This record gives sequence, C-alpha cells and structure tokens, in this order.
Amino acid sequence: MKKFLSLLLAACLLLSAVGMQASATEPTNNDLELSGNAHSVADIQDRIAKSNALCKEKTQELLQRIKSEDTVNAQSAEPEFYYTVSGKEATITGLKRGYFNKEVLFVPEVIDGYKVTAIGDSAFVDEQGMAFIYLPETVKTIGNAAFKSSSVEMVCVNENLREIGAYAFENSKLCYIYTTQISLSEIIEQLQEYGYNGYNPALWLEILSETSLAVFPTSLTTLGKGCFKKSTIEMAAMGATKVERIPNESFYGCNNLVLVSVKAKYIGKNAFSNCDDLYFFQLELLESVSKDAFRDTAIQMVYPGARSQLKKILKYSAFDERDSGFLCLGFEMKYKDSGKLDLREYEDAFGEDAASVFQFTSRNSEILRIERDGQTYTATGAGTVSLQCNFFEAFKDEMKDEDLYIFICGDSSSVYATVSYTFWQQLIRIFLFGWLWY
Repeated sequence: MKKFLSLLLAACLLLSAVGMQASATEPTNNDLELSGNAHSVADIQDRIAKSNALCKEKTQELLQRIKSEDTVNAQSAEPEFYYTVSGKEATITGLKRGYFNKEVLFVPEVIDGYKVTAIGDSAFVDEQGMAFIYLPETVKTIGNAAFKSSSVEMVCVNENLREIGAYAFENSKLCYIYTTQISLSEIIEQLQEYGYNGYNPALWLEILSETSLAVFPTSLTTLGKGCFKKSTIEMAAMGATKVERIPNESFYGCNNLVLVSVKAKYIGKNAFSNCDDLYFFQLELLESVSKDAFRDTAIQMVYPGARSQLKKILKYSAFDERDSGFLCLGFEMKYKDSGKLDLREYEDAFGEDAASVFQFTSRNSEILRIERDGQTYTATGAGTVSLQCNFFEAFKDEMKDEDLYIFICGDSSSVYATVSYTFWQQLIRIFLFGWLWY
C-alpha cells in the first residue's frame, strides 16, 4: 500500500512539473493586477465625439465628391449586378462593367422580380473604385470574403442584416458600417412626390447621411472568423446587437479601430490583436476570452462586473499591461456581508460626487438586497446578480448626445454583483447541513 501511495505521489509531482513547464511558455497576463483605471469619462467622451465627427465628415466628403462636375454626368446610369436565384430569392454575386458611377452603389431590393436577400461569397472581392454601397432591407447575409481587399469605405445596411461572413471585409478600406432608420424604397417614394424619379445616388446618399447612425444593426447575430481582419474600420458599435461571440481574428490588425461596444460573452483567439489603442465597452459579463485575444493591444475597458472576475477572464489575453486601464463597475462581497456599496471606481472616473449620483436596484433580492437609498446592501445568498444602475443614464446626460448613448449602451443598463461564501461558510454548508438553515 505504501509503495502504491509513493508511486501515486511521484506521478502527481511529475504531472505538476510538466504543467509548470507548459504554463511557463504560455503567453499570459498571469500576474496582472488590473491596477490602472480607464481614462476619465471626459477623455472617453472626447474620443467618441471625435470619432463620430470624423465619420460624418467622411460622409460629407464623399457626398461632395459625387456631386462634383467630374461625376455628375454619370449619376443617372443604374449599375447592373450578376446574381444567382434560389426559389424567389436572389444572391448578388458580382458587379457588371458599364457606364455608371461606381463610387456610390445602391443594391436594389428586387432584380428581375427576385428579392435580393444576400451578398454572395467573394461578390466584390478585389473590387476597386467603390467607396460606398447601400444594402437594402431585404439583405440578411453578407457572404464570406464578400468585400475582401476591396476599396469600399462605407457600407449602409438596414435592420434585417443577421450575418457577416468569414473574412467578409478582410484587407478592405472599410471605415464605417451605418444602419439606416429609413429604407431606400421609402426614400424613393417620398422623392417621387416632389418630382424626383430614376436612379439618383447623390440625393439618396444625402438623405441617408441624415437618417443613419454609425452603428451595427440590432438584428445582427453572427460574425464570421476574420470578418474585419486588417481592414481600416474605425468603430465597431455592436452594443445593441445580438452578437454573443467575437470569433478568432475578427478585428486582428485593425490599427484604426478605436471604439468597440459589445455584449459578447466569448472573445476568440487574436480577435483584437495588434489593434494599438482601443476603447472597449463591454456591456455584459464575459464568460471566456481566448489566448492572445488582445495581444499587443492597449485597451481602455469599461466593464460591468467586478475587477477580480475580469482579472481571471483576461489571464491569457496578452494585452499591453503598461498602457491599459480598466473601469470595473461591478461589485463583489461575501455572504451575509452588509454595508454601503464601494463606489471608489465610480469616483475615480466621475469625480468625488459620484457617491451622491449613482443608485442601484437589485434584480434578485434572494442574492443581494439593496435598500431604498440605492447603495446600502445585505448579501442574502450566493451567486451573480444583475443590478439596475443609473450609470448609463448619467453617462447619457454627460454626453448630451443621443446617438453616442446608443453607440455605447444599446439598451443596456446593468452592472453585476457577485456574492460568494467564505471558506468557513462553505464548511458549515457542507458538514453542518448549512443549506437547510444557514
């Protein structure tokens, strides 16, 4: 028996040594403290405002360009597309050559009686000279490598887009994805009342620029691997979407990307590697972040959970510790704890009067009970609980810009508190049947 135990102990030590060797070669932020705070709210607001202004400025530049004398004569010629048919639906597979202004393209809702529902794989791969493309509300899918290595700078979509395929915009000149609040058919119908008929991209673009936001559509559910890899995208406003997974290499090498807003639970390998300086608004608790997800990227992250939980999640993400900062809005406490919520993170970001501004409401009083003052708590159970918070409303008031609020928050207004048992409380629950009475 002693011999058996000795062998077992030796095996455990050997496995431990192998494990230590393996972990030594893993890229890791194993000793990270997340000691730095994200830039102040004023700095973050300034970054968002500048990005939003640049987005509008780029649109106006394009608008002036297509209104110039050099291109005005080509405005009435309507582009033609190659397509395939399945049932009563059409998938765009390419652009025919012809006499039209290629710089601004509007894909029609219907081609020869078939409803356009998708942009096919490699449909516009390597397509040059194209700066803006409008996808109608009938389009639900952008296929794999659809705009790979193309010159497209802006894509305007509607609220029915559900999927962006793998490598869809890899190596493209894409800067912004817009979501329009009005369909092209509605625009055409309104213009006809004023005597404007036919294909008129300059006028259509002018109206769309006034009725669109530089955000991803709320209908979006799926991103493909490497979908924006090494593109020039500047904002990825996904806070109001249904996207829960950011797959591998989604934004790898996007050096111009400065603002990201997501509710994702999973972030894949190298998803945001080599993105330089990134402002990252995470609106839900992360469940998994793969190795090298933020390799060589300095991030300023606003996070709705506790700092200790984020520390565990980012362990192998390999972000640039020296230039990164984190604003963690969540809380952690032990079972049966009571007192005032610790608002030091809020004070660092918003100033000393934060304690008099922010209030919280528990969505599960069986785990955490919060009194009417919005800050006094009692931990009544164990687990993670969502707290209704006026943080985002206060942020909205500070920004004084509804568009920017939508960009950051979507429909989110939650932070999270985690209540856990101490070692002795665990012993009571296990050995003294504490789950029945404690």
